[in-house]
Amino acid sequence: SPSGPSPYSRTGAGRLTFVRFSPDLATMYVGAADGGLWKSTNDGVSWTTNTDFLAVIGCADLAISPSNPNIMYLATGDVESDRKSIGILKSTDGGNSWNPTSLTFTIPEEKKITKLLMDPTNPLKMIAATNEGVYFTTDGWVTNTFSDVNGNSPNLYDMELNPNNPNIVYAAGTKLYKSTDFGATWVQITNGIPTTDIVRIALGVSPNNADYVYALIAKANSSFKGVYRSSDSGSSFSTMSTS
Repeated sequence: SPSGPSPYSRTGAGRLTFVRFSPDLATMYVGAADGGLWKSTNDGVSWTTNTDFLAVIGCADLAISPSNPNIMYLATGDVESDRKSIGILKSTDGGNSWNPTSLTFTIPEEKKITKLLMDPTNPLKMIAATNEGVYFTTDGWVTNTFSDVNGNSPNLYDMELNPNNPNIVYAAGTKLYKSTDFGATWVQITNGIPTTDIVRIALGVSPNNADYVYALIAKANSSFKGVYRSSDSGSSFSTMSTS
């Protein structure tokens, strides 16, 4: 049966955007496009939220420090709807309270954050994919740097880190990009992968073999275009399926 925060028990929970687990696995979080961040400490039997009074309660992603699970970073807004982002918020008390970081947007800017990733070896180092490129930080969002991905300012839907080398980042919207310096510079990947008639690319990486990267591509009419696999850290791809 369905588990988690229900729109029938609390107005506005709605569609969920992510599930994240605390490093100790005792606590789990889910984010809702219109219902904020929810927390469970009993395997999803009951849930609480402390985001009802944020300026934007929709949330796109959550990054949790592996060295101190009380420190978390919340990417606000929702890529799928008209819920614009107010940036990234930080909590130092396990989500009981939230404060702005240097990555702060206003609603009229119409920014959206789609993915927030943390370097597993350095919790102060994070990168965020947005609808106009990427932002990254090396000091826990005390400061941030913007990259328009070589002047393309792409609308990015997904992003993943290389499991063995977090300086290698893969990002995708309607095109696929790779960075080897944690987002400072990028190259578009075109070897073995389509570059036209694409509405969206979703990415997957393998922790068992960091050289393997998968791309699931949908056509402009939203139908299936194909699954493609790289065995050289995303530099080139082979077609796995087109039906």
